[in-house]
Amino acid sequence: MSVMVTPEMFVAGYMRELRKKTESDWIQMKTTSRTIFTKEAAQTVIREAGPRLDSVLIPSKEYFRVDIIGEEKVGDKDCNWMLRVAFEHENDLRYYNGRPAWIQELCKLTHLFADLRVLAAYHNSEKDRDLEQLLQRNVDRMQSIESRMTRVPNGQWLFIFGPNSRSINGFRSFKLGGNNGTTMTELEISA
Repeated sequence: MSVMVTPEMFVAGYMRELRKKTESDWIQMKTTSRTIFTKEAAQTVIREAGPRLDSVLIPSKEYFRVDIIGEEKVGDKDCNWMLRVAFEHENDLRYYNGRPAWIQELCKLTHLFADLRVLAAYHNSEKDRDLEQLLQRNVDRMQSIESRMTRVPNGQWLFIFGPNSRSINGFRSFKLGGNNGTTMTELEISA
């Protein structure tokens, strides 16, 4: 079931939570530039909306902070730009619930509307013996969820995996392409 929080639902709960604060709380917030109360109120509204919608909504802080973006300014107006590149980097080699840590970065990138989405991570050459197969399996998994890998028209993906060693050798890179947009091709990395 798709979860839909309406503007009316959100503002009613948000204001209810904010009104629980005292006048001294508000004065402190205004004089110290602290926004903790408003963030807490929003988290409460999101958490409480789930049961009313027969679903679970999980509030999370700043999940969509992107490591690096490349934007193209369009004209001279404020906020008139196109997201051309979204780059995420993951250093963690560990596995969580049987999946490599970089899966969270992949998931985050699937939600962004950028022409080129880049994931740079590292692989454990002993544990990830077939890196291409591991990557393809996770790309297919993300694609099966509302076509997340291919929802940007003409969008491209680049995956760069460094070795788990002190050597610069052993990097591998892959791109997605083909008719369905999810065909994996390994790119040659020149010296």
